[in-house]
Amino acid sequence: MLRRENWSGIKLIGCSAPMGDRAALDDAKRELAPFQPEHRDGLLHLCPCESCAEKFIVDIAVKFNTRKLLIESAPRLATMQHSFERVWKAARNLADELEGMDDYSRDYLINLDDFDRLYFGRLYQASAASKLPSPETDEHEASDGVFVETLLSLANYVSARSKHLAENCHVSAPIVDKGGDTNVIKQRFGSAGSYLVGWCWSAFENFQPETATATDNGPFVRFVNAVYSYATGEIEENSTLLNWIKKLAKPHRQYYRCLRHYGRLESELEDLQADAATVASGARIIELKNEMEIALQALSEATRALNRELAGVGKIPMPT
Repeated sequence: MLRRENWSGIKLIGCSAPMGDRAALDDAKRELAPFQPEHRDGLLHLCPCESCAEKFIVDIAVKFNTRKLLIESAPRLATMQHSFERVWKAARNLADELEGMDDYSRDYLINLDDFDRLYFGRLYQASAASKLPSPETDEHEASDGVFVETLLSLANYVSARSKHLAENCHVSAPIVDKGGDTNVIKQRFGSAGSYLVGWCWSAFENFQPETATATDNGPFVRFVNAVYSYATGEIEENSTLLNWIKKLAKPHRQYYRCLRHYGRLESELEDLQADAATVASGARIIELKNEMEIALQALSEATRALNRELAGVGKIPMPT
């Protein structure tokens, strides 16, 4: 049987550097300006200085290129499922064949005399033949052995993982390959375009909070296009990105609105708990904890809504 080329993300190391020029990087940075004049360490969020903005844009471009390459070369879900099915059948069939061996065959394979050990000893050890099914003897009943037990466990494991993969890719078994531009990475983690928009929105929230919109040729759209141009070296605007921006704008806006509200409540609570306790501060702490519980529920709902639109692009983290 011809061996198929093995897909591996390791092969892509060093292939995802930005392909655009400095002008595209400067265009992207311009949409995030103005910057803080000096770098500040120890911030909970990204430092809003120009150097950090540039590093963040480069990082987004590299991540986008990596995701794009992973998607382009990844196996299709049906291909993986068929491979798992073949492994499952092979493991089950071998287990059945071993279980069905008669006692003479079992004895011949598992027990070697001194002469046979000279010729087959090393191979016997390497093949774990001692774990093969054993025959019935005066002292012991026949046993299917560890080898068969391992094969059956392997078959069960591969079957379970196959079903789990289908669930992660939001499809039901049995898998029917209907063609189209998709594969397991895209189905499980989402498209490279949605990934890029998500990271760009995060950058805007850090440098230009509450200003990102899906307005055609607006600052955020220009920023996404500039980052895309810097990442890929392509000058023409990508219409797919604009579609993703319009699709993701509302859930992103709602998510960050809830996140900021929760963050303000959490910050106020930390300040009160750090100060000397008073009757008034104690009452406010109780109020804050109740407000934070409601805010966390709203944030959880916004997170789930955004993750549904992102199609698993990289789950938005929940605060602890």
